[in-house]
Amino acid sequence: MNVSLNGAKSLSQQAIMLLGAENTGKELLSIAPDLERPHFNNAVLKELDLDTPAPSRIELSSGELPVGKKLIWMGIIYADSVLTAAIAYR
Repeated sequence: MNVSLNGAKSLSQQAIMLLGAENTGKELLSIAPDLERPHFNNAVLKELDLDTPAPSRIELSSGELPVGKKLIWMGIIYADSVLTAAIAYR
């Protein structure tokens, strides 16, 4: 399943959008800039089985991976309408 994220928003606002999607029984696999719609990002999520617990809270950052957190994804996406190096972690 794909979810479109508004790349004009900050990384923290996009993380909230991802959290909402994950709270419906999905888990983030990757994010990439939308090549057809400037300043939007496409997030790819997988459906979780009904017996799989929801993943822990996801965070997006342009900084380093915090100690004790697990890296989920790393790449370049739109944030605040600018291509930005970012990471997703839990």
